Amino acid sequence: MISDKRVQQINETIRQELSQVILREVEFDLGTMVTIIRTSTDSELKNIKIFLRVFPENKERKSLNLLNKRKPFLQSLLKKKIILRYIPQIRFFIDIKGKEEEIKIDRMEELFREIEK
Repeated sequence: MISDKRVQQINETIRQELSQVILREVEFDLGTMVTIIRTSTDSELKNIKIFLRVFPENKERKSLNLLNKRKPFLQSLLKKKIILRYIPQIRFFIDIKGKEEEIKIDRMEELFREIEK
């Protein structure tokens, strides 16, 4: 079992390196921006969930499909950049949690504006 601190370090390293690899190696539709929000590795380092935000939102499905098709290639590039005994299996997800928080913040800002009037 690996310590939580080590898992966090691995998460951050993979997030940084994979962000750079995706930026250089994956061509999304014109005007589409994909950002890695967070990563989550299991304690055995066998799987890593990559949570993404895609702008505009109507390009989420297409961008996710493209990344999943390129996953073996991305995994191989990541293996060359990071020194680990085993590179976790990548799984891409859209960051729903972040969207929900953003909606709540927008609603709170709207309520504060109404109160100020």
